[in-house]
Amino acid sequence: MTRHQPPEKNRPTRPGTISIGYTRSDRRRGPAGDYIPSVDGYQPAAAQDVVTIEVPHDSRLGQLTIHGLAEAVFVATNAPYPSFRDGTPGAHEIAEVLNRLTDPSPAGRRGLRSLSVGDTVTAHGLTVACLPVGFAEVPGYQPPGKHPTRTPEEADFLTRVITTAVEGGINYWASVSGYHWHFPDLDGGTARPGPGGSANAYVTVHENHTEGRGRSFILGLNGIDRALRRITAGPVEHMSEQRRERIRRAFHGDEDARTDLDAFDAEEVVQVACFGKVVYG
Repeated sequence: MTRHQPPEKNRPTRPGTISIGYTRSDRRRGPAGDYIPSVDGYQPAAAQDVVTIEVPHDSRLGQLTIHGLAEAVFVATNAPYPSFRDGTPGAHEIAEVLNRLTDPSPAGRRGLRSLSVGDTVTAHGLTVACLPVGFAEVPGYQPPGKHPTRTPEEADFLTRVITTAVEGGINYWASVSGYHWHFPDLDGGTARPGPGGSANAYVTVHENHTEGRGRSFILGLNGIDRALRRITAGPVEHMSEQRRERIRRAFHGDEDARTDLDAFDAEEVVQVACFGKVVYG
């Protein structure tokens, strides 16, 4: 059963600032291999160089959704300077703001480059990452240098929620790409380890149950952590209280509850991370 979709994608952002996150490559990752954002896409907690621009309160950019803003940034940073021939809403205005950061020549844009696959755009608390086609929402996005500290046990639990959902729970409403995991005691993982070599996982989830209207999400430990905190805070729309209580106890370290947590529990956590509620089931 499919339930009503939440309105976040179509909500104007009314941003005071727009932050562009240029994701860095990492060619020293060891067993996980080189990380090249333009090839591998955005991966949560990747190093970034962030440029933040101020948006006037009366700007027409405030009428755009986060996806519309990201598209405008993409065109403004990729179109032949200084013309914008395709008429993308907001692109010319964003280009003018970027030009005011420094001298107006392309070479003088203070290291700014074209928005590319793996880069992010953030406004009004919402973040999307550039895909080869379109953008994916990034629930729980944290700016560089502001990632939470977790115990190895907490990281392991969050990672297992992702792997359990992806490998056994969400395939009836979503497809995945860019799926990577790492467990310290298992070989074969391709994710970069978390702090201190702790467990880690990230995945791109593509909603394919609603033809032509599906959304994409890049989920990592922060997004799952945020969803679990939402679940433990109180009732969640369309989630049974029995399931919510089991998830709550598992989140707070109850080993029996963690052992009992199954693919159906994990995939509803992923739904809350993506939609803020249970939509499918």
